[in-house]
Amino acid sequence: MLVILQGVFLFLALLVILLLIWEVRFNFIRRKWPPGPRGSPFIGNLKELELGSLLEKFKELRKEYGNVFTITVLHRPLIIANGYEALRHLLCKEGDSTPDRPPYLTEHNPDLLGIVSSSGALWKEHRSFGLKTLKELGLGKQNIYDKIELEASVLISDILKSDDEQLKITLGEFFNAGTESVTSTLRWALVYLVHYQEVQRNMQQEIDDVIGRSRMPMMTDKDSLP
Repeated sequence: MLVILQGVFLFLALLVILLLIWEVRFNFIRRKWPPGPRGSPFIGNLKELELGSLLEKFKELRKEYGNVFTITVLHRPLIIANGYEALRHLLCKEGDSTPDRPPYLTEHNPDLLGIVSSSGALWKEHRSFGLKTLKELGLGKQNIYDKIELEASVLISDILKSDDEQLKITLGEFFNAGTESVTSTLRWALVYLVHYQEVQRNMQQEIDDVIGRSRMPMMTDKDSLP
């Protein structure tokens, strides 16, 4: 019995020592990250974060630590960026070092496909292919509308015939990315117009003067609108 107790005590002592070494090493690495709340040992800031009040909590942390701060969840660092300048710096000026997905999302899913879910060299390859293809189709040009109608019909036919899972996932992501960005922009535009009704009236008057109410607006009308 004494031998068993000694073995258990030795195991627990060794476990505590290893955990302390882990915690000290983690805190040393943490010095390289942006500032943030220290949190509790091992669980980090987990108990401080409630799903229903994350936005308010992040607002508080932003006031205390600035536009870029770090929180930890179970020893996983999460760097939170706020504000246009901080996001522009991270995504544009530091774009080469920020495109990868978090390791805990990809390390257990090596077969993830598409652009949104992939990472590293695979992501760069698919993103490059996607942008090149969109530009060839006329992205940003006025004559893209006719091409969209033609290519959409051909694309649907090709998808129905294709067995390439990668192609289907990538095309689905393009569709979701396009609809999500447009939908979010329209939602925010509607919110602003509801709060600034004078601007809403001016916009409606400009549209009525230039386009009228007998047809839908087109991109070709953009230069004629103030």
